[in-house]
Amino acid sequence: MKLKALLSTLSELLDADLRQQSQEYDELKKVLKKMKKKRNHLLDELESAKKDERERIEQQLKILEAQRKKGIGVLKELKANRSKIKSG
Repeated sequence: MKLKALLSTLSELLDADLRQQSQEYDELKKVLKKMKKKRNHLLDELESAKKDERERIEQQLKILEAQRKKGIGVLKELKANRSKIKSG
């Protein structure tokens, strides 16, 4: 293949990769927002909950916060990868 054709093919691949990462980034952002709303809802429930309910809600909060923390880490990685692809 000629250089021009190779560069064209490479550009198409990078654009496709960028689109896919952008889509994953947007979807992950939506999920993290939903998780934040769920966390706030659980915190509100926690204030008015009885002892038995309190333990269950606290356990759910711990799990939710751990998942959200992992999601934020992935989101930061995707953002860094997107900026690398765009700049380079």
